[in-house]
Amino acid sequence: PAGMMAAIQSASCGCDVTIVEKNEKLGKKLFITGKGRCNLTNACDISDLLSNVISNPKFLYSAFYSFTNEQVVDFFNKHGLPTKVERGKRVFPASDKSSDVIRTLEKECKRLGVAVLLHTEVKKLQMSSLILHFFAKKSAMGKVYAKRACKLHILHVLSSCKRRRKVLKL
Repeated sequence: PAGMMAAIQSASCGCDVTIVEKNEKLGKKLFITGKGRCNLTNACDISDLLSNVISNPKFLYSAFYSFTNEQVVDFFNKHGLPTKVERGKRVFPASDKSSDVIRTLEKECKRLGVAVLLHTEVKKLQMSSLILHFFAKKSAMGKVYAKRACKLHILHVLSSCKRRRKVLKL
């Protein structure tokens, strides 16, 4: 889901975005999380979340405060996925179906014009100027494709907060 969320955020800023997925569908791993229910986030304070991180909570500090658990819930509710809070302040889709989470993310990606390449494995990334080239093997066909992606507007987004570069190791 992190890739789809990043794609949605970038596309909503006007970027041309392509998701490259080696599986046959988006969200394959998400589908089985939480016994098929998908624990979206936790409804406690961020300081409580950080205090429960066993090793190096400072690493997650920026991520937790850049896109808070409240913003996660708001995102899904705004896009038509009601949520509920259960024991331990765990947040799930009200339907208890991870497939509804995937469908919500896919729908928003489609609305924003995010391109999706399924059955495609990235073999190499190369950057020249602000253009990212990725070389991928389409597993179903066995052919190698080269794709020139859009200008990396995401670097522009990240450059506004140099601390994020360190966290994301760009």
